[in-house]
Amino acid sequence: MLAAMNLLGVKSPNYVTGYGGAGPIRLAFERAEINFTQETAVGISRSVLPWVREGWTTMLYQVGFLDGKGNVVKDPVWKDLGIDTPSLAEVFRAITGKEPSGPAWDAEKAVIGGYSLTRLLAVAPKTPTALVTELRQAFNAMGKDQTFLAEWTKSQGTLPRLVPGEEAGNIAASILKVPKESANILKKLSAP
Repeated sequence: MLAAMNLLGVKSPNYVTGYGGAGPIRLAFERAEINFTQETAVGISRSVLPWVREGWTTMLYQVGFLDGKGNVVKDPVWKDLGIDTPSLAEVFRAITGKEPSGPAWDAEKAVIGGYSLTRLLAVAPKTPTALVTELRQAFNAMGKDQTFLAEWTKSQGTLPRLVPGEEAGNIAASILKVPKESANILKKLSAP
């Protein structure tokens, strides 16, 4: 969130930590203890969207995801939920009239890459290729299993975003290749 605020030119945002999850954060938002928060599309659809419809709050942007080529793409879940929220890149273009680029954008893309791999399943570097192949096949089969998809959709309100192994590897590699100046921005923003 701080990288996005930095990209958008917000000066000296106060970042409040210590809340024990989305529920306490939403309560703090309701109490006006904080005035900005970031959540998943599922959390927003279930808890925040009613506030938006009442006119009590609004959604500024969606972060999106990195694709396997390092491009930021909009999260299709928003469209599935019937919500047309601009991407962070679209908001940046609307404010500045320019395409996002440079160290601050590269820093934000690294953060977005992390969101893209939120529930990452990884194996040790020397894991035998046959085992990695078997695991990837099982993962792909899970993504086509109708029972799994139905249960996930019932619990989360939308289909899962499953990133296959090679694409996930490319996203991880793009995060690790963030330019030093961009990494320094992230270090500065995360310092107490």
